[in-house]
Amino acid sequence: MKTNRRIFTGFICLIALLLIVTAFAGCSKSGEGNESTVSDSTSASDTADNPEESREETSAAPVYSDVFTFSKPKDGVVIHSSMQKRLLKDSYENALKYAHGNSEVSRPKVVDFVWSYDGTATGFTVVISDKEDLSDAWIYETAESKLSVYNVKIGTKYYWQVTAHTSDGDDVSPVSTFTTDSAWPRNLYIDGITNARDLGGRNTLDGGYTRQGLLYRTARLSKNESGKAEITENGIRTMLEQLRVKSEIDLRTLSEAGITESLLGSTVTYFACPITNAKDISNNKNEIRHVFQILADENNYPIFFHCSIGTDRTNLIAFLVNGLLGVDESDLYYDYVFSNLGNIEGNTRPASQIQAADHYVAAFKKFDGDTLSEKIRNYLISIGVTDEEMNSIIKIMKVEK
Repeated sequence: MKTNRRIFTGFICLIALLLIVTAFAGCSKSGEGNESTVSDSTSASDTADNPEESREETSAAPVYSDVFTFSKPKDGVVIHSSMQKRLLKDSYENALKYAHGNSEVSRPKVVDFVWSYDGTATGFTVVISDKEDLSDAWIYETAESKLSVYNVKIGTKYYWQVTAHTSDGDDVSPVSTFTTDSAWPRNLYIDGITNARDLGGRNTLDGGYTRQGLLYRTARLSKNESGKAEITENGIRTMLEQLRVKSEIDLRTLSEAGITESLLGSTVTYFACPITNAKDISNNKNEIRHVFQILADENNYPIFFHCSIGTDRTNLIAFLVNGLLGVDESDLYYDYVFSNLGNIEGNTRPASQIQAADHYVAAFKKFDGDTLSEKIRNYLISIGVTDEEMNSIIKIMKVEK
């Protein structure tokens, strides 16, 4: 009898052991190759208490659809018109052969995005970024399988992706890429404004280059004296959503400007720095110093600055900034004469105007220094701009070699 009990007890233990082994094997098999399985270190109570965290950890990799075909853009995108290219290839001394400041030919060429979708979509979302992870992107909605975009950076690799919205859900394309030509300047299209471009994208004599997307020069946004807006709603959206402007420096005199706050709205800080005459810099020391104090604060960027038509007072600041950064002097003259492509009321600007003996270039060159950059630094020191402020601007605006 005792023997039978021992046999029965052993049989029960064997069955229990088999059940435990089977259960363990089943658990192991269900976790194999399943990326959404909660890791061993996450308990059931942790998952219940942190549902958002759990979803983040267990989300699968994105699934891209193969029903997209991309046609444009291709590598080597050029943003300059044929007239602009001819001017930039010629000597800056011949700028007036191409434009006379009485029409709007300063804008860049549009970049066309074209794709096909093998399905029926109610619309598309297009994401365009100069970052591989598509962060800090421009986002567009369109009903067609094409899109036209202005104001891409020069010499830049872009990443873009399309999402097709359908009645059955969304199809997401793989990420496509293209590059832009490096010829400067990065001229801009801002509806209602003329003579607009990025100060960045220039090489410096020491092998570095200036950053794009931080500092822009333009003509005015509003009529002088009345303050009535000339920039359109589309132009405002471009400056806020595409160029991400945070600060405006108005170089017009207070009576000339007719405004005390930015037409871009309350999110943009307005700085009045009235310069009376770009030619006579001796009477504008305080205002120029104020501009450089604004530029020295990285919290103010991106910044745009302007006078009335964006040629003289605006170029004075542009010349000082890029000269300080070490941009070649001839490039500074090209930047100046590019204004003739804008609608600057027929007031043509040859390079010889600022090269004259009684103008600001000659005034800067009287200061000590082996290079134009050193001379400009010493000029700025003479009006009260500190080394710390200039070094801050260089750190913000320049990528060193």
